Amino acid sequence: MAYAVCGAINVIEKLITVKEEDSRVYFYPNHLLKAYCNVKERGTGVCFSYAEIVSSAVLFLLKLLEIDYHYEDDLKNAKLAEYAILWLSYKLNKYSQKGITKLNDFYTQHIEKNKYYNVEITKSSDKKTYKDIIDRKHDLMNISCGAINVIEKLITVKEEDSRVYFYPNHLLKAYCNVKERGTGVCFSYAEIVSSAVLFLLKLLEIDYHYEDDLKNAKLAEYAILWLSYKLNKYSQKGITKLNDFYTQHIEKNKYYNVEITKSSDKKTYKD
Repeated sequence: MAYAVCGAINVIEKLITVKEEDSRVYFYPNHLLKAYCNVKERGTGVCFSYAEIVSSAVLFLLKLLEIDYHYEDDLKNAKLAEYAILWLSYKLNKYSQKGITKLNDFYTQHIEKNKYYNVEITKSSDKKTYKDIIDRKHDLMNISCGAINVIEKLITVKEEDSRVYFYPNHLLKAYCNVKERGTGVCFSYAEIVSSAVLFLLKLLEIDYHYEDDLKNAKLAEYAILWLSYKLNKYSQKGITKLNDFYTQHIEKNKYYNVEITKSSDKKTYKD
């Protein structure tokens, strides 16, 4: 399911263009989002404020994820909500909004009242709406994606003349299994991302509960979701499935087998 989820996330990422110029940020939404925009501005039927763009994108994402909707399976439905909430939290952390201090603030102001959010899901025979699914995961509304924002800033990507260049921050070197060019830093995209996954797990360790398998599973899910998204964004030769990348670049990384600091049961990130 993660592959399908990240494919959908890649689609909506391309629908929001962000340009940073002279210390200012400009947002340009694709017209495909207009169908989900609750506020029609400037007479064009498209939202222009970042808040409205993102809330429309969340609904667009849920619509794309509808292919995995199972009205009889509450667990799968909860996953859709988790992925949408995680993406929303990430986008709001990246560009903070005035008056929005918690994810729940944004939910109340820009999503809950959106009429499209209350539309019945096409494949649902029990007349469920997107609101019904998201509301069941309301406990995640205070989630912080600060860790994901941190590692995003550790990987610089530049696209020039149809080529892509990756520049890792030196903070990742502690988690890089392959030391290239004599600098102690990984330069291949695969090694950079695998190091970033381990760095992310380390940052998420503050939420580690060795006695709570449910919370531990969520840390793994968030790391896997981020990894799947990054791999879908820049495909790698010989990597057709997420498991291929895991086997080739993560499983054998010695840092992946290090005991978690806060674990009293000697668990590792691999566990």
